[in-house]
Amino acid sequence: MSELHRIAISGPPRERGRQYGEGLRNVIRERDAAWKAHIGVSTGHEPDHFIAHHLESTHYVAAVMRWVPDLLDEVRGIAEGANLPFSDIFAFQLMDEEWWFSQRLGGHHHCSGLGFSAGGRAVAGQTMDLPGWMDGFQTLLTVEDPAAGLAAHMLTAAGMVGLCGMNSAGLGVNVNTLAQLATSTSGLPVAFVARGLLARRDVASATRFLGEITHASGQNYILTDISGVADFEVSADGVVPWRPWPGSDLVWHTNHPLGAKGGSDAGLAATGGDANSVARLAALDRRLAHGTFDASLAAMTEALAARDDPYAPIAREHVPGRHDLGFTFATVIWEIAPRLSAHVAPGPAHAAAFESFTFDIEALPTRVA
Repeated sequence: MSELHRIAISGPPRERGRQYGEGLRNVIRERDAAWKAHIGVSTGHEPDHFIAHHLESTHYVAAVMRWVPDLLDEVRGIAEGANLPFSDIFAFQLMDEEWWFSQRLGGHHHCSGLGFSAGGRAVAGQTMDLPGWMDGFQTLLTVEDPAAGLAAHMLTAAGMVGLCGMNSAGLGVNVNTLAQLATSTSGLPVAFVARGLLARRDVASATRFLGEITHASGQNYILTDISGVADFEVSADGVVPWRPWPGSDLVWHTNHPLGAKGGSDAGLAATGGDANSVARLAALDRRLAHGTFDASLAAMTEALAARDDPYAPIAREHVPGRHDLGFTFATVIWEIAPRLSAHVAPGPAHAAAFESFTFDIEALPTRVA
């Protein structure tokens, strides 16, 4: 299986980015070359022209500047540290947005996530399924912000600001693509939403953030802390909460809307995508819908390693030589209470070993109100 690259960054946003770009320069540059090769094959367009057209046709830089300006500085720093154009590094952040922009939405969106919080225990996790060409670029990004008294561990791909994660305040963030929902060329892209959420300290403040912004892509967000768990299906049309039953302390989700209605881009979803998502949801239903989930790491791992349906497994292996097919890029479990620990496996849970990471919370100063 692939190794898990690691990088820890701290300080002002531009400096954090430079640390990231310099520390993983070779990996980021290798990933950049692989990404561009994939663009050429999958879209039939010259990669640099496709990237330029994507950026010129959208308003994502302005959206980032409006809602999370510090992350725009961080991306500039990554580009400087990796010695790559800003346009390349910024465009790579637009993973979900690139999928629907190029109308190549099928075969990759197979993420499955769940979160639980009750009785002094809280845990969340997911599979992160991505195209096969991304194998080898699994990265654990640790961001420390002493000024805010906050740190975060994030699963990401080399050079990207983040995919999902947990922070030292005890907030877990998990994501699932909902390609059927309405999109916006002026909304905040998913990677920046995830980082914006991880700058919050609890589910309540993270929920407010989701409602304050315009969303670029359809996405499901599972937010978990010691106070509870929340699930939101978001799109350019707004935010719709989801819960399997009233008062449930457990939520789970795959890649089709359960509460929101399909938006203007519903026709972009490839044939068979929803069927795969429905099969994976059924596998989770069989394990979780009875309401007796014990919230242990073993139970979480078992759910995320499920391979009930050989054609739609939750845990998907990378088929060698098939870089177009989706696979489980990584599996994550955020253990929030009674202890705080991030568990990350660079691949499907049935085949890849987890590595565990905690926080040096005592080294972080108390946030000044």
